[in-house]
Amino acid sequence: MNKEFLNATLLDSNVHSLILLRKILQEHKIKIRCTDFYSDEDLSQYLNKAMYGVPDVVFINYQDIQATDFLLIRERIDDIRYSSAIFVV
Repeated sequence: MNKEFLNATLLDSNVHSLILLRKILQEHKIKIRCTDFYSDEDLSQYLNKAMYGVPDVVFINYQDIQATDFLLIRERIDDIRYSSAIFVV
């Protein structure tokens, strides 16, 4: 069974980045379900629960994780459940 959308997750404190990402994907006619987060703690909790399945792509703004402890997200990235996900920093 093929799903008809790209399950993307975005960690960014700038709302304009989310809008830009959606416009880029719409130009290429890619249907997307996008979940956005403003803190690494919220993203870590989301990845831990994975209620909506494992995201296909996780976009992380480097400036948002520079000042915070990235170890929580790093632990989730190393989890075997996320071996098929693509992480873009």
